[in-house]
Amino acid sequence: MLRALTCFILIFLMSCKGNKENKNVQPYEKPEEDTSNFFPVTAYLKGQVYELNKDGINPIQYTTTGNKKDSIWLPVEKMPEAFAPFLETVIDSMNLKDTFKQEGFLDQTINAYTFSYDPKITLPADYALQHWDVYIDPESHKVKRIYIVKNAGKNIIMQMTWQADAFCKIIWIKNAATPIIEKEILIKWDF
Repeated sequence: MLRALTCFILIFLMSCKGNKENKNVQPYEKPEEDTSNFFPVTAYLKGQVYELNKDGINPIQYTTTGNKKDSIWLPVEKMPEAFAPFLETVIDSMNLKDTFKQEGFLDQTINAYTFSYDPKITLPADYALQHWDVYIDPESHKVKRIYIVKNAGKNIIMQMTWQADAFCKIIWIKNAATPIIEKEILIKWDF
């Protein structure tokens, strides 16, 4: 995983070099193809869930709906269901390169390489995936955090923050004139 991540960062950094003006370019020459590679978010998340299963860790799930709070131990067999909304769409270069663009930079305020993915076309109203970010530690080259925004339909937006090796937080927001948090789930496995 570390080797793949290192290769991804090197390829990304090489693809981000500034283009120098070439006076020999013909006016009708085909533009260079985008060679950047998206971080394989879905594969990474599935790997994290696999590690939880392999280690036999039962995370604790805190659910907040309105003023009501509840907590339960999340059995291993229920984990795929808990994370399913963010594992359904395969996030990688093969599936989404035509629809999303990648931008990356070293964010010194949070000490992370930040890779942001936004639509490069107007998405249909019912398109689920809206945006995602991947934060990578510049020293260890390990994923620190992943943030995903999905359209859940019926004016509901889902936001997930996955803190590597620690927790996953999912929030359902009613997208009204004043956004309202309808539900929040925190699944924690780093005690």
